[in-house]
Amino acid sequence: PIEGNCPDIREIVDAIRKDLSFTEQLIVSTHYVQEPLSRKQLKMWHAQGYPLVLCVSSDAHNIDWRLYDTRQEIMLKGQRVHKICKIVRGWAHATADMVMQFLTGKKGFFSTKIAYCKEIKNGTKKKIRHIYIADYDGGHEQVLVDTPALNIAPRWNRDRAEPLLFYSECTPLNIRLMVSSMNKKRTVASDFDGLNMLPSFSCDGKRVILCLSRDGSSQIYRYEEPTFFKKARLIRLTHNEGNNV
Repeated sequence: PIEGNCPDIREIVDAIRKDLSFTEQLIVSTHYVQEPLSRKQLKMWHAQGYPLVLCVSSDAHNIDWRLYDTRQEIMLKGQRVHKICKIVRGWAHATADMVMQFLTGKKGFFSTKIAYCKEIKNGTKKKIRHIYIADYDGGHEQVLVDTPALNIAPRWNRDRAEPLLFYSECTPLNIRLMVSSMNKKRTVASDFDGLNMLPSFSCDGKRVILCLSRDGSSQIYRYEEPTFFKKARLIRLTHNEGNNV
């Protein structure tokens, strides 16, 4: 059941339904109502086989959701989501994350993004791969890096407030590590001879593990307090003769 007079309410509801259904743990149907939910309506929904009812209302600045148990005729949880961005489905994903966390005890993943590379056909023998980002389910694909180079192995940092995407760009001299902001501003993160690839960030974002071949073979290194990897302390972790990637 859905209530509210926000012009975007149907888009919000459709996105929430899609998110919750994606998990295959819930069977979700939607209904649009105008009047406030009553105990009589909860009994009706229970009689029709709905154990839970999620009510969503929206205005110009907020989304309010309330989850009800129809058998006990009580509200289990209610919360407000502030519309802090211009993307409607972003509000819906944030709402679905809250609902899923309450139901399962685990953080929702609907607000997350995936990153990947795609080979681009350019009519020449030169291989080009661009870096794309998309919603968690592969929808709303956007190109983030479209330079005429072989761009591979994208990796996210762990800063939700200011997400950055690290990737490796193949040059005539080496495979250098690049970083891109979400507004496509790019800079070089690591440019040693050979490989500069596959960074993995700690949960607090203050340490990063990556592969470098600055001393010959590819080895595992750790950066401490990386700020675009500049002026950071570099520690080599592996010392074997083989290549580590």
